[in-house]
Amino acid sequence: MKIVIFAAEASGDVLAADLIKEIKKKLPDCEIEGITGPRMLYAGCKSLASIDELSVMGVVEVVKKLPSILKLRKRLLAILLKNLPDLFIGVDAPDFNLGIAKKLKQLGVPTVQYVSPTVWAWRKGRMKLIKQATNMVLSILPFEEEFYKKYQHPCKFVGHPMADKIPLRVNKIKAKERLSLDTNKTYIALLPGSRQQEFKFLLKPFLETAALLAKQSDNIGFLLPLANQKLQVELDKHKALLQTLPIQIFDNSASQVLQAADLALITSGTATLEAMLCKTPMVVAYKMSFINHQIAKMLVKTKYFSLPNLLANSRLVEELLQQKVTAENLSSSLMALMQSPARQNNLQKKFTDLHKILKQHASKKAAGVVCNILKKT
Repeated sequence: MKIVIFAAEASGDVLAADLIKEIKKKLPDCEIEGITGPRMLYAGCKSLASIDELSVMGVVEVVKKLPSILKLRKRLLAILLKNLPDLFIGVDAPDFNLGIAKKLKQLGVPTVQYVSPTVWAWRKGRMKLIKQATNMVLSILPFEEEFYKKYQHPCKFVGHPMADKIPLRVNKIKAKERLSLDTNKTYIALLPGSRQQEFKFLLKPFLETAALLAKQSDNIGFLLPLANQKLQVELDKHKALLQTLPIQIFDNSASQVLQAADLALITSGTATLEAMLCKTPMVVAYKMSFINHQIAKMLVKTKYFSLPNLLANSRLVEELLQQKVTAENLSSSLMALMQSPARQNNLQKKFTDLHKILKQHASKKAAGVVCNILKKT
């Protein structure tokens, strides 16, 4: 039996790796291959291509890389058509995965989309393709299952794997001790993104924010986890500023850093969910190219862009976008949050409530759905 899984970026690599481990518990002899990251490889997935070939951000960057992406998809589709899998799973990356899933489904291969496209936020017309391309959508956000019912398409909320890994109660002092940090200091985590383009847009204002805050108090430290080594090149461009800051750099330790941090300045995306699960009050910022922003304004239909706010359907955390992303604005927002313990406590209570909803043993549930589909074929 052969399952093919395609992931396209770091967060997809994590989700797919956890799913692979659970599938192998149920089907130990199953062969699994796909587009892989390091975690998928470690979990036992054979690589047909690397996620590095697909990881891009924004419309403009996708257009630049489109010829190579289309060439890769054509090559992979040829491989799959030559030897059809028993099941295809696309992890996130719907613009890449759904086209392949549609062709495979037409040939009788069951297909699953793990992580729903954000059709509830923008481009609802994609529901037509989702229905044509998939037999099942595995949702990691609770409100999506109800959305799919309106379109009469199978969707199962399985919870979020990250919610299973992070404890409901986070001990900040012990987390600081694990990283050999001063337990009497206030630490602010800086997460400017995991993709090179967003990291480039946000790193400078984040570091300038840290500089302003450091001038206001000598009891503040900063923690910057690097999602991957490729980001080090961009970080090195700011050596002069970094040398003036009370900052520590960590490799691939976002969860540990967020558990230890008292506050976080963070870019929109999965990292905001991770900060929420770590019970870390945050300010969320996002900045993109002018063209990408104009396109987003026309297409995106939601009130909020950070996951904590989307999950709560209210403005739990402050969001700053585009021209509002300045060191002055960010430092002012963080200082106001730092000086309000009551606001921090309220956020942490609400974060815990949302955590309980998301904690569903997601990878195990998702693997169960996958195996049930295989049994029916």
